[in-house]
Formats: sequence, C-alpha cells, structure tokens
Amino acid sequence: MVEIDFEQKFPIDRMALDVEWETQHELFRHYASKLAEEQVNLDGWKDHLERTRAELDKEIRKGYDVAGKKCTEAMVTADILLHPDYQSAQAGMRECQSEFLQLKADVSALEQRKVALENLVRLFGQEYYAQPSLTDKEREQYKVAKGKDASRKALNK
Repeated sequence: MVEIDFEQKFPIDRMALDVEWETQHELFRHYASKLAEEQVNLDGWKDHLERTRAELDKEIRKGYDVAGKKCTEAMVTADILLHPDYQSAQAGMRECQSEFLQLKADVSALEQRKVALENLVRLFGQEYYAQPSLTDKEREQYKVAKGKDASRKALNK
C-alpha cells in the first residue's frame, strides 16, 4: 500500500488564496470524475462476483447430481466460498472497493478544503493576517516595558 502524506495531499497556501480558488474546482472535478469512474468499475466487479457465484452454484450442484450425492445449501455455499474463481473475483472487488472509498474520502476532503478556503478568505478580508500596527505612544510604552524587563533580568542574575 502506498504511504500518503495526508498533511500535503491538498495543501492551502494562505498567501495565494486567489490561486487556490482557481484550482479548487479543477481539483474537485478531477477527483469527482475519478470517483464516478470507480463507482462504475465497482459495480462491474459486483456483477462479476454475482455471475461467478451463480456459475459456481450451478456447476457445484451439477457435480453433486452426477456423483449421486445429496447436497445442502450450506455445502454449496461453502464450496463456492472456497473456490479459487470466487476468491479471485472477491479479491478484485475488495481492491476496487478500497480505491472507491479512498476517492470518496478525497472528494470529502476537497469539500472540506473548499470550506477552509472560504473561511481563510473571510479572515483575510478582515485583515487577520495583517501585520500589527502600533501608535507612537504604544510603541514608546512597549520600549519602556521591554527596558524594565531587561533591567530586572540583569538584576536577578
């Protein structure tokens, strides 16, 4: 299985929100399209698994009839589950299902990314990321307080 750095899969550059918004819809459309394709692929695997099960059921029952043995539903089900063709189809479906669920999580993450972008734009509009500005009086008070702190530290040594 491929290791994914979840922190970096859909990063947001706070200083380039315009670019992030321009690419958001493309990212979402790309992953939503992949999700739709994977849904079709998963449905195909489910159909294949059902066909495999039906064919094996028919074949197994026919084998019991030819051998003159009586079979129960549990015996047929057990034989189907243990058959390599069924196990192969089941493994293929599970792999496809895993990919589908990962893409579904990616699409959900992109929806969350959209909300995060909306909130970051809102914060940016409120100058949340702006540099603090001090009046001359506040700057002077800060310098005096900083000087007092330095004096206290020197005396405490």
